[in-house]
Amino acid sequence: MRLRYSAILALATFLICLLLSACIVQSQTQIISETRKSALVTTLGHSSSFESLGAFGSAEVLSTLKLIGEFGTFDAEKALNFILSRQSLAVGKNTLWGWPLPYYNLTVNDLFVAYVITESLKLVGALGRVNRTALIDVVTSRYNRSDGAFHEPTIEGNVGSGEDNFTVCSFPLDFHGDSDNAFANSNVISTFLAVSILADLGALDVINTTKTISYVLSCEAENGGFQPFPDAWQESPLGWSALIANPFPVDSYGAGLPYTFAAIGSLRALGVNIQGLPNREKITDYVLSLEEPYPSGQLRFLDVPGEIGPLFAYTWYAIKTLQYLNMLGNESAVLKGVAAYILNLQELTYVGSWPVPTRQGFNYGAFPDMNVLETTYSAVDILNATNNLHLLDQPTPIASATWTNLAELSILISASTAAIVVLSVSAHSRLKAWKRHKEDTQASPSANT
Repeated sequence: MRLRYSAILALATFLICLLLSACIVQSQTQIISETRKSALVTTLGHSSSFESLGAFGSAEVLSTLKLIGEFGTFDAEKALNFILSRQSLAVGKNTLWGWPLPYYNLTVNDLFVAYVITESLKLVGALGRVNRTALIDVVTSRYNRSDGAFHEPTIEGNVGSGEDNFTVCSFPLDFHGDSDNAFANSNVISTFLAVSILADLGALDVINTTKTISYVLSCEAENGGFQPFPDAWQESPLGWSALIANPFPVDSYGAGLPYTFAAIGSLRALGVNIQGLPNREKITDYVLSLEEPYPSGQLRFLDVPGEIGPLFAYTWYAIKTLQYLNMLGNESAVLKGVAAYILNLQELTYVGSWPVPTRQGFNYGAFPDMNVLETTYSAVDILNATNNLHLLDQPTPIASATWTNLAELSILISASTAAIVVLSVSAHSRLKAWKRHKEDTQASPSANT
């Protein structure tokens, strides 16, 4: 009977201790209920001011929160007002449109930045608030009417150590050499960014779309991939005095994953039936040929075969291309490997202090790479495209570790409590028995008398 009571006492003490400690820890740290999503939301919500993030970073934060259904956790209206207020900037006596940014000692408008912000505003339903005419003018200033494609303007300015003529496009791409003038001529990346913006604005009628489609299709290589521009072999001259070889990283066919993504994205924006492309299977096979198996069942993608240490953006390019081709449903193994790669990338490190671990790192909950906010959006967009957003509902490692530690603490306390009670009861019983024996001993001589 005593053993039974001890077991009941130990169990009750364990449960009370676990519940009490969990409530205290949760109220102080929010660790107990932390999930991958809540960790991400907390970090994004605690981001620096909009001025520090800039219009570009603020747009990426809004897009990420919108995709995971947490748009209401951010001061969206304030963020939108800030983004819209940065659509233009006075530079001397002129006004530069298109969300201009500083570039060394100059100010430039980067078409990739305009594309990201436009896509974000469209996603959150605020695209109607931009200066449409000014944005269209920025895009069409890069239009080459002769071939229907787009390029980046050559900028003259004193940058770094001397006078330079250069182009600016921050589309994620790992150049291996001099890329100052890579975007100066018509290319599929600038074309993708431009037609995507025009399509979002409902302004494709300002260009010759038939000619643009023809240009994009002319970039298709024999292996199913797409080139950055027609006939872009690895050593093909571009006609630029500063370059004797193709600056874009390409394979032996002159193709690469970034240009394949840009080409398919361009055709999609231009209203082409992507699923009706005659080489859809071949394009899919090309994308899949750039898989790179990673430890622990993870999978990522390269830009071209043999690349080492690729940008995370390449995996985003691959998944989005397969999504546009409507081929994701046929690649369950790929989706599983990519999801594992993304989850492993999320920053969730902690210091294993006992009983309550502590979070570690400024980017805790985000997906850090070269650009944290950009990678975080891309990672979440991949999960969304592959119907894997539910994976962010998993408890974080620190939440699991905290529960384990609190359980151990509760077991220790309950066991100690039970032991103390058992010893106390045993001692009390022995004391009562000794007193009874003493009383009986004292009463015996009287009875005999």
